[in-house]
Amino acid sequence: MRHLTLITLALASPITVSAQEPARALQADPANDYFARAQQLYETGRTAARPEDKAEFFQKAIPVLRDYIQRFPRHENTQAAYYYLADAYYETQQQDRAIPIFELIVRQYQKGRFVSAAAYRLAYANYSKKDFRNAARLFGITALNASQPEDQIRAAYFQAQCYILLEQNERALPILKDISKAETKSPYKDQAIMKIGHILLANKQYEDALASFQKLLAGEQPAPLKAEASFHAGLAAAALNMSKLAESLFQGTLSAKDSVWIPQAHIALLNLYYKNENYDALIKQAEQSNVELEPKMIAKQGVMVGRAFLRKKNYPKAVDYFLEIEQAVPGTDMAFEAGYFKLLSFFNMKGSRIVDQVDHFIQNYAVGRGTHKYIHQALFMKAETQYAAKNYKEAAKTYNSIDPKLIDELNLPSFLYKKAWCLAETDNHAGAAKSFSEFIDLDPDDPRTITAYAMRGESFLELDDRVNALRDFDMVIQKSPNTKLAAMALQNSAKIQRQAKQYQDMINRLSTLLKDYKDLPNQTIANANYWIGWGYYKLEQYAEAPPYLDKAIQLDKQSYGKQAVMLSILCHYSLKDLANLTKSVETADEIGLYDKVPLPVFRWLGSQYYNSGDFEKAASYLESGLEKGVPQKTPAIIWRLLTKSQLQSGNLEDALDSANKLLSIEKEDAYIVDAKLDKTNILLGLQRYGDAKMIGDEALQMRPTGKVKAGLLMAMGDISFQTNDFNEASKHYVLLVSNFENLDLHAEALYKLSQALDKAGKSKEASEYKKQLQQKYPNYKPAS
Repeated sequence: MRHLTLITLALASPITVSAQEPARALQADPANDYFARAQQLYETGRTAARPEDKAEFFQKAIPVLRDYIQRFPRHENTQAAYYYLADAYYETQQQDRAIPIFELIVRQYQKGRFVSAAAYRLAYANYSKKDFRNAARLFGITALNASQPEDQIRAAYFQAQCYILLEQNERALPILKDISKAETKSPYKDQAIMKIGHILLANKQYEDALASFQKLLAGEQPAPLKAEASFHAGLAAAALNMSKLAESLFQGTLSAKDSVWIPQAHIALLNLYYKNENYDALIKQAEQSNVELEPKMIAKQGVMVGRAFLRKKNYPKAVDYFLEIEQAVPGTDMAFEAGYFKLLSFFNMKGSRIVDQVDHFIQNYAVGRGTHKYIHQALFMKAETQYAAKNYKEAAKTYNSIDPKLIDELNLPSFLYKKAWCLAETDNHAGAAKSFSEFIDLDPDDPRTITAYAMRGESFLELDDRVNALRDFDMVIQKSPNTKLAAMALQNSAKIQRQAKQYQDMINRLSTLLKDYKDLPNQTIANANYWIGWGYYKLEQYAEAPPYLDKAIQLDKQSYGKQAVMLSILCHYSLKDLANLTKSVETADEIGLYDKVPLPVFRWLGSQYYNSGDFEKAASYLESGLEKGVPQKTPAIIWRLLTKSQLQSGNLEDALDSANKLLSIEKEDAYIVDAKLDKTNILLGLQRYGDAKMIGDEALQMRPTGKVKAGLLMAMGDISFQTNDFNEASKHYVLLVSNFENLDLHAEALYKLSQALDKAGKSKEASEYKKQLQQKYPNYKPAS
């Protein structure tokens, strides 16, 4: 605005046009005489001291000049008459009549001093209307036709000024350079040099700009001009990183008196210190200066000083300056910036109200600035605070509202990592995997990358993307061996391979975990041992599984006892390992899983203990091997073994029940007669002799042979003996002794026959059989 005022004052001075005509020879010339009269009136008005006199003579001159032009349109003085007429109109505030005449002069005559003067008047009028394009053209005409060098320079200067206002510096610069080289002394030469400097500065031609401004500092120019030149030279020097020179030049402006450039020089000096990170000098300049600043400059100063204190980590002082800015220019972009840095200061002070302060900042400044990086950086501070407080749910919401493109590059890795962490913690595994991927891609060398691989792997696992999950876990195992993360990766990758039925690889991974990681929690060790045992079972390597399963039970019985015991039972059963199978079944009984043991296991155990002669155990396991419901659900062989085991262990009532159920399902005579033999012995043991004899007779009627017949004969003899029918008893015994000499019960039969005969009073026969017993079985001792 200051430049425009100077220009307006300069334009108010018209181009010099002499009204004196050369002397003429004395001869009759009516046109010349008439013109002389009109010229005299015009000149009197032009030279009058009082405005009212000036206006009076101009008004008198106007009709005379107008009449002269009408009567003598082609006279040699007509051009001058046109100019005087237009100027008289102009001076009497009749510009609407003056302007067309000035335009006629320029258009019709094209050259000469009156063309120059008319063009200047028109240029001034167009300049006042801000029609700088026409003004520039007309100032050019003025400069071309002006007779005085000073007028030429002045018109050229304002032509250049018009081009500057039209933002056509490339057209202004040559004109200004010509002015600067003119030999004529003129104040516009210095102004032209100043303008050249400004244009070069705007074009970032800093060396040339500096040289131009320094020309003005070397001479005897006025102090205001030097203050302006010193300031702008400082700007050029600062741009050239000539900091010492720039500082000196800014100080030169600051030392001037009453220069309008002092406040700007103060701000520029602060900016120089800030750029050079000379924060102490910046703070000193700001706090010791007495330069009066308008609110906008107070705000500019506050930004730099506040940020200087921020860089020095003096956060309370920084907050004071940022508050000052918000108060100086409320609602402006500078206040918005100050609000952001105030928030950043509180964040660095680890204030407890950051979340509320961010919300307040957003409420005050976000409207119309939703895509500004400070808004998103503020939200980032809020999210960081929520993350630090482990408020992952709210942090995830805040992170999701932030545009990563608006986060400072230094903060972006942390943003992506923590956002991913929060999403994972809140079960948004798709979002977590995406953010972890972006984090890894952004900075593969970040020390948190291994954790990112591990957590992304877990998210992929939750998404059932086992291929990518396995890839991530293998990356952790490879890049960070013997760490807790690698241990976790081994566990998770083993789980993936288990689901993929890659049992051997699962075993290998868990074996590596147990071998290479010595500080694992018991629960982890138990888990690994269990799944290794499980894997060997699935691979049918039954001998390998039990030690791992036993270890799992030992370390964490509550978690793995049930399933590990069941697997141990199945392995030992498959291996037909009687002792360990028995032990595992006993363990199952201890932890309440006895009824979960498969029936074939009980049946096999029962049969093995039956064969080994442990009839009590055999009976117990065989009973456990029975199907619930009708007897037909259980194989007949189990009923046979159970009946015999119960009989041999003296559990006669249960044995009788088992024998009856067996007889209800047996189909073949050989098995039926064998079952009736067992029932006969059971009834005999229960002293139900009549029932026993009846069943025994039925069995004998079926014509059994071999051991079954021998057993029946022994049983029938025992029944008769117990009912004191010794003769009948001896008949059964004698058949047994005579026909089954090769059987184990032959010695017992000899003994019982001798006893029955003796009881029947047949002592001689009894003695013969006793003698035969002693001879054949000298070591025989009857059961007590």
